[in-house]
Parts: sequence; C-alpha cells; structure tokens
Amino acid sequence: MLAIALVAAALALEWHLPPPAPQVVDVHLVHGEVEVRRSPDAAVHVRATRTSAHDDPASMRIQLIKTERGVLFIDRYPDRDIADANECLPPPDPEHGDIWQSHVEVHVVVAVPDGVRVEWHRYGE
Repeated sequence: MLAIALVAAALALEWHLPPPAPQVVDVHLVHGEVEVRRSPDAAVHVRATRTSAHDDPASMRIQLIKTERGVLFIDRYPDRDIADANECLPPPDPEHGDIWQSHVEVHVVVAVPDGVRVEWHRYGE
C-alpha cells in the first residue's frame, strides 16, 4: 500500500513516499522545472513550490496518481469561467485544465533513492 504524507505550506507542497519506493516518478508539467536529487534515505521526497506574479499560486493544484510503474505528479489549472472566456484561446486541456490563462509556475524537487527513475514531461514536448 502506498502511504503518502501531505504537508501544505503557504505555496509549497511536500510528499514523502516511504519504502518500498516506486520504480518511476513521472512528472508532467505545463509551466515549470524539475530538479532531481539523491534521497537521503530509502524514501522518495517531492517538494513542489508554486509561484506567480499575476495569479494566486494556490489556484494551481498538483495531483499524485498511483500508476502501475510508480507515481505520476501532474499540475492542474483551474477551469476558467465560461462567461469570462476569451474566444481566441483554445479550450482547456483535458489533463491539465485551463493552462492558457494561468501564470502560475511550479519548481519541483524530486529526491529519489538508487534504482528509482525520474521522468519529466513538459506540456507540448
């Protein structure tokens, strides 16, 4: 069973996945960067810090999803109000939400023990 401790600070989220560690930590981001480090123990540690000069950083959520290969971290942006929608923008992305009107960025630090692979996928690449 995957036990997850979630600690929410002002704009940071932390996850600690105790052993046994997943085989793969998969990170899907739209606006952000990933930094990979060696874990100080046998657990996986993830810290995501959200920032924005224009929008409320807390409006962007990060979801953790258990997969067959390990865990998936994905950023999720709030859907826009249809009444305020700009007709020139594409519709919200089914996986990430309304990425077109958000300026929230996330910096993710993933610390993994030996044998755990980190895969990072940026939206559109």
